[in-house]
Amino acid sequence: MIYGYLRVSTDHQDNENQRFKITCHCKQMSIQIDEWVEDVISGATDPNKRNLGDLLLSVKKGDTIIATEVSRIGRDMVSNLNVLSLLAQKGVQVKTINDCYTLENTALSMVIASVLSFGAQSERESNSMRTKQAHAKAKADGKYIGRPLGSKNSHYKLEGQDDEILGLLKEGYFKIDIAKKLGVSINTIDKKLEIMGVNAKDYPKAKRSYKTKDKKIDPHRTTILLLLERGKSISEIADILGFPYGSIYQYLVLIGVKEQKTQLEFKLDEHYDEIKAMYKAGKTCKQIALVFDVCEFTVRRFIERKNILKKAA
Repeated sequence: MIYGYLRVSTDHQDNENQRFKITCHCKQMSIQIDEWVEDVISGATDPNKRNLGDLLLSVKKGDTIIATEVSRIGRDMVSNLNVLSLLAQKGVQVKTINDCYTLENTALSMVIASVLSFGAQSERESNSMRTKQAHAKAKADGKYIGRPLGSKNSHYKLEGQDDEILGLLKEGYFKIDIAKKLGVSINTIDKKLEIMGVNAKDYPKAKRSYKTKDKKIDPHRTTILLLLERGKSISEIADILGFPYGSIYQYLVLIGVKEQKTQLEFKLDEHYDEIKAMYKAGKTCKQIALVFDVCEFTVRRFIERKNILKKAA
């Protein structure tokens, strides 16, 4: 296969000039690009953190990678040499148009690659130095670099998605679940809700996204419900299926199923006043569980069923 590799440093730039040059070169050579690989990231970034990393894993002997120049592969000399050395060992050909360079598995080819990579790194360092000097001079002249103090962004993520976010909140989604669903961080959700003037605590939380352990338990749903109908406790079901007690309990909460009262909860009934007093005094479910030799989840469920939390409030 023949791959065309394009890279720019920021999203303010585009790859079209590079694509045009490579396309023209391919027409002259009567070849065609089978797949384009694009990156919008600094050339100093580790190749494994770029789409280039996936390309390095997928290429095979006889494949060709075409770029406009060696600096597109990267602007770090050591990283570039490692990438080119790996490709040479795999039998992959690399061609750069502006540099008129073709990678071969020879010492001379690697020397040329070293010179070109050194030039790319030197250019990056020179650009960085000039930028720093310009900022320092502007600061010395009393000029402010960047957005004016106190100003706000003109554009925010999630613009136009207010109705969708409100809908998810009304359905009972947690903020973390909304963030995952919309592909943003929870901080972005917090800022968006602040702009909207919405308090997430005003909405009931009823629906939680599945975690990995829930997905593992889900295939056993029919078995779990059948065992519950036969009077089995969560502890017994956990032992039968080989899952932790807490995972089964949380899964039942997730799907809205309540277990019948267990023998352990009958045991706690005898200590209702004592548990209530301990809970009011600030003891945690774990501390109470240790006193009565039961599971933390049993205490938590006992407190929820007895509504001790509301009475203590």
